[in-house]
Amino acid sequence: RFGRKVTMSGRFCWWLSVITSFCGLTTFLLYNAFIATTEVTDKYGISAATDCPWSEGDPVLFHLRTKLGVNYDAGHWFHMAENFMVQHSILRSTNGLTNASIVIYNFDEDDFESHLNGVTRLMLYLGTISEGSNTKKLHFVSIRKRHRILAQIRKLPSGGTLMIPQSLLITGQAVDLSPLVPVKDRFSNVNINKVSSENRKNVHIRSDSTAIPRDAGTQSSSSSSSVCVKLVGTIGGQWPTPQRGHWFPNRGDIESFRNKIRKACPADAAELNSTRKTKKFKMVLYQRDISRKLANEQEAIQMLTDRLPSKDWEIKIIYHSSQRSPCQLAHSLHDADVLLTPHGFQSMLLLFLPISSILFEVFPYKYFKRGYGPFSNEYGVVHSGVMSPATTWHTQILLSQISTASCMDSKMCRGYARNSDVRLTEHGVKRLLELIHQIYYSQGSLETTSVTNSNISLSQLMNSAERSIPISGFYSSASRSMLY
Repeated sequence: RFGRKVTMSGRFCWWLSVITSFCGLTTFLLYNAFIATTEVTDKYGISAATDCPWSEGDPVLFHLRTKLGVNYDAGHWFHMAENFMVQHSILRSTNGLTNASIVIYNFDEDDFESHLNGVTRLMLYLGTISEGSNTKKLHFVSIRKRHRILAQIRKLPSGGTLMIPQSLLITGQAVDLSPLVPVKDRFSNVNINKVSSENRKNVHIRSDSTAIPRDAGTQSSSSSSSVCVKLVGTIGGQWPTPQRGHWFPNRGDIESFRNKIRKACPADAAELNSTRKTKKFKMVLYQRDISRKLANEQEAIQMLTDRLPSKDWEIKIIYHSSQRSPCQLAHSLHDADVLLTPHGFQSMLLLFLPISSILFEVFPYKYFKRGYGPFSNEYGVVHSGVMSPATTWHTQILLSQISTASCMDSKMCRGYARNSDVRLTEHGVKRLLELIHQIYYSQGSLETTSVTNSNISLSQLMNSAERSIPISGFYSSASRSMLY
């Protein structure tokens, strides 16, 4: 009898614990549902509520999905372009581009904005801002994944409004686009507050960090430290990315896009005078700073100098720096006739080239991707290139017995090949001179020295549909269109 009483008591306690747990869980879920639909409080103790009064001139917010089928960070020019800059034509076709004076970009990955550089900030601007906008300030933030406001943003429909604390904004990056900001500082000189040491590596930091002005969408009384924003939309994260089809599919996309570059980077007389070409034609060699550099830079320049008419051509070198403003690059490249560079992210500099100019890439040994070709040709820039021979003995030994196609099918081989430096040989110079002759000397003559084939040309790697570069009257000097 005594044992039976213990058993019954145990069952009673077990059922009591089950009921208590169920009630506790139900209370927890109902409480969180109530909080998510009414008001949330951030870690600073500042509330953020939905359906706040928003008016024209108040900030807008883009929620950015960063995940793609490749690993990248916010500093990679091409992957940021294919995820976010490509939104230009998509949003333009749906009237989704914004003309707000203050724009907030919230990334769905913690600290993603810490790797932004001047060019990728400009790309976000080009993908989301309307052609006739008067945007004064951009904010780049990443609201923490565990933060309740992020869950609220994800549930908010496009056009919905909510209050967010200014304290969240000043922990990110802010870019001032007022007319007083000089060209050398635009998109690269940012205001930062409460950032990690890693964040400070890629940006020039000013001490006068500021949040959104309190008169921009702020509320009175208890919410005076918050700002009312409107969610314009959630963009990015589509894989394959939209550009795998077309970058500028609609009529007027390209001209609108180039007008936005002019708006973001206004012409500066002093900068133009210091970078303007002094001869009929200008070739710019853009040299990478870490991997895949042009190993024989001086030799390549000498070969080009010997074969190009000295009265017609000048060759300038730009060394990559993550600190440089994209507006400085736009001024330096706006009148370039040829951009010569190793294959890589920096080929996105074609954004600033004149329509009808040439982008010529030197690919690593046994590495080839169409990459920038479709974008370049659609944009009106002639794209071509050549493959480098092996630049190290181990690369020669390991890759000489494998085809380029087989290497590109292997992730390990592809990764090994792409990190090699490149060389521009006599064969590569000959191919470039042939292209220059087609584009710029079709009515005259360009004497070139006969050379022997010493490496593999790009045309050998392309399929039959891509072997011939489309050359027509469009690519004449009379049809050139420069940014400035």
